This record gives sequence, structure tokens and C-alpha cells, in this order.
Amino acid sequence: MTVTTLYKYKKKRSTITSPKMPPEGVEYTTLSRIIADDGMGVTDGEAITTCVDVENDQVSNWTDCELPPEPEPEVPEGESEGEEGGMEPPFDPIPEP
Repeated sequence: MTVTTLYKYKKKRSTITSPKMPPEGVEYTTLSRIIADDGMGVTDGEAITTCVDVENDQVSNWTDCELPPEPEPEVPEGESEGEEGGMEPPFDPIPEP
């Protein structure tokens, strides 16, 4: 996993969170962005994700983990995968030339 610093500051009526340091003289706080390695996840023991922004003192609560398998798409009863369930397309397809 990779940990990068984020800078959080106010600009007019907006709050900016960016990996780029704010202009000189602008007050800011820092956060940490935790990014999982390719094909992996990170967890705090409750949530599993591939990227999360946390307070700096919370970084040690996150560790690498395996990603859970992707859930199988639900197919309603009476339909098979790939069927549209008798629904018409919202528009006529473009005819072949």
C-alpha cells in the first residue's frame, strides 16, 4: 500500500483537498490517502476498500488485505443472462449500411 499526504484548506466558499501544497500563506491541515497495491485492498478490520482518506493518526489502523471476490450479478427468475427480459430498446438501432 502507498500513503500520500493530502492538504486540506479553504478557498472562498469551498474546501479543497489536494495532493498539491496550497499557495504560500494559506492555512491548511493534512490528511493521509491510503492506496492499495494493484489487485489488493486495505482494511481497518471493518471496511475493505482500494483507496481511503484518513486522519494522519489513523494510518496505522489500516493494513493490506485480499479483495473479496466480485459478487455474481443477480438474474431475475425466469430470465437467463444476456436476455433483455422482453424489453424493447429505448430507440431504433442504427441500420447497417
